Amino acid sequence: MENLITILQKLSVLNRDNGHVFTDTSRLDTIEELMQGSKYKIANTDGLFRMYSQVPVDQITGPVLIVSSHVDCEYHITKCFTKHVDENTLLGTFDNSITNAAIVYLMLSGNLPENVLVAFTGDEEENSRGALGVSRFIKDHKLDILNIFVLDVTEEGWKTGADFTVENDFWDDNCGKQIVQLARNSGYKWNYVPGEPDEIPDYIPKDLIIHIEAYADESWDYDEEDLPCFSLCLPTKGEMHCDDGILARAESFARYYPMVRVKITGESLIYLIRAIAINDDFYKYAFDLEAKFSEVYGLK
Repeated sequence: MENLITILQKLSVLNRDNGHVFTDTSRLDTIEELMQGSKYKIANTDGLFRMYSQVPVDQITGPVLIVSSHVDCEYHITKCFTKHVDENTLLGTFDNSITNAAIVYLMLSGNLPENVLVAFTGDEEENSRGALGVSRFIKDHKLDILNIFVLDVTEEGWKTGADFTVENDFWDDNCGKQIVQLARNSGYKWNYVPGEPDEIPDYIPKDLIIHIEAYADESWDYDEEDLPCFSLCLPTKGEMHCDDGILARAESFARYYPMVRVKITGESLIYLIRAIAINDDFYKYAFDLEAKFSEVYGLK
């Protein structure tokens, strides 16, 4: 299996659309090539997105979790790259190749459950027609959505040294509490950036709140479609929409993007939201947490 940085390097290629169709599919084509030999197949035949599933979507029973990561490059970006500045600093055109790479790595790990679908979307930088296409796909297939995890980069959390941020919390509170518990117990640095600064849940640690309204991303569009969602973002520094690239901490990249595993029982809305970062300590922590949930709630 390719390592994380190698996948990021391979995905550091352009991908464009005109708001209706993809006009340059270089990154999407690379993802498709990487998926050869895996269980993942493309589940849609049209639209400004590519949805990957391990099984035919109509065979999935119970609630579904969708990971949404946009692949379109903002029009000011004319070339893509990634390189090491030093041992712990990466430089590249990471909006949004770096979260594309994270979820591709997790897909190739073979450990995501079958009720997790992965959408690579277009037009996020303009009108989010890719996310709207995903919303139509959900409705056409009558999917019961537990949550949509939007992956993106952010300007927030860099100054505080955060490994990740939780933003645009348009979620069900039961799900939100589980996510916050995982983040708090992870031992990693993180911040919370509210979607509604005047409606911050009381279970958010006050010392971790960045008191501004989170930037618009695909979560806003999913929320408009009444779909529960939030954004899990990687802090970066610099001008995102230019050929010079932005900085990302290599250590945060290795910690940031978790593998999300959700198991559902018929009587429980959430059995487990398990976040496994690409870090051995957090990986073990997530498995220990799953065992604890099973013991406390008597779940199999």
